[in-house]
Amino acid sequence: AVSDERPSGGNFLKTLQMFDKDNISGSIIKKLKKKYTSNPDFSVERLSKISVAATTLCKWVHAMVVYSEVAKEVEPKRKRLKEMNEALAESNANLKGKKDSLQEIIDKVDALKQQCDETMKQKRDLEFESEQTKQRLARAEKLTVGLADEAIRWTWPLV
Repeated sequence: AVSDERPSGGNFLKTLQMFDKDNISGSIIKKLKKKYTSNPDFSVERLSKISVAATTLCKWVHAMVVYSEVAKEVEPKRKRLKEMNEALAESNANLKGKKDSLQEIIDKVDALKQQCDETMKQKRDLEFESEQTKQRLARAEKLTVGLADEAIRWTWPLV
């Protein structure tokens, strides 16, 4: 809000610089428009012929009125932006949770694939060993039959 105090000396410039332009009431803006900014004697062109300081102050007053009008238009958009950013943050958090869950599932699937690969390798190894064992048994049987035939020949009397 606008203060009724009249700053003096070196504080005046600091007061203008630190002025709370975001909280100018609508009634103050109406008064500024009615008494000053709509007054042709309070124009930048007119005051520039009279005083540099008055011209600068006039520019500042006009800027505060314009800023207030623009701020009124922008404020609902800022609120909407804030709401949308909050919704986005919530959605991003939800998305992160889903991505984390998906990563856990992917990790489990990878572990199961690795386990499956290891099991399949063991199966192939066992099948290979089984085939080798069958071949060895077949050769052993042939050898046994061959040796059995030889045993008969060795046991025949030599006459």
